[in-house]
Amino acid sequence: MRRLRDADEGGGPGRGDRPGAVRAAVRRDGRVLWHGQFLSRDRACRALADLFGCAPSPGALASMARKAARLIAPALKAIVSALARAEVAHFDESGFRVAGRLAWAPYDCYDGVAGHALCGAHLLRELAAVTETGTPSDVTWAEQATDALLALKEAADAARAAGQAAVDPEILEKHGRWFRDAADAGIALSAARRSKLQKKHHALATRMASRADDYLRHAYDLRVPFDNNEAERTIRMSKLRIKVSGCMRSMTGPENFCAIRSYLATATRHGIGWLDALTQAAEGNPWIPDTT
Repeated sequence: MRRLRDADEGGGPGRGDRPGAVRAAVRRDGRVLWHGQFLSRDRACRALADLFGCAPSPGALASMARKAARLIAPALKAIVSALARAEVAHFDESGFRVAGRLAWAPYDCYDGVAGHALCGAHLLRELAAVTETGTPSDVTWAEQATDALLALKEAADAARAAGQAAVDPEILEKHGRWFRDAADAGIALSAARRSKLQKKHHALATRMASRADDYLRHAYDLRVPFDNNEAERTIRMSKLRIKVSGCMRSMTGPENFCAIRSYLATATRHGIGWLDALTQAAEGNPWIPDTT
């Protein structure tokens, strides 16, 4: 089957070329299949052949992605600016494997922020694992920490629903103290660190004690949510991309991928479909969020 050469690689019209509208559709759908639906580059090309009766070469598809990343640069600038101005922003520390190594730093390395908040949902899962694998004493401190964390979440949710500015100080003091006491008990009970499991419990309790303020920030600052699911749902896509196609060979690939994913994910939150967003970008008029 004849492959359609992309104009970005110097291919011009010739015998057997599809109409321009079809070529444009192939370009847009190629980016959606590759960076949107996580088909590998070769599989995306084969899918386009089935859909349109013509397909770009793998190199042409990569060229499309590079061009798309350039075209959406104004939108990304607006997105980054809005995030920098936000009172509260979600981040996730999932890295990206590039050339066989893990790239990008975790969000705790970011400077110029008033404070960090750690995900309560993650901590609840870790505490549940302690209750399932630990000794009766381990179960006691893990359940105490869980109860305190959930009590503060419930109080924070109720305060937000009632339009209150803060949680009752007595509730904060009581359950905050229970949480910290549980962490201290966990440290003492696992201090020997004789087994791999005990070392794991000790590391968890130590982290809870040293970062209690970050775990409980959702209760002390009602702008802060209990979990980090908002970021994880978006950032998790990078892990799916790696599982499908493996690590990328150079930094250019993940930079283009993240640029396109950021553009599409933000457009989706504003009710703009992927194809519409990419069409606007291909026409030289990328969709830009209103950040006023």
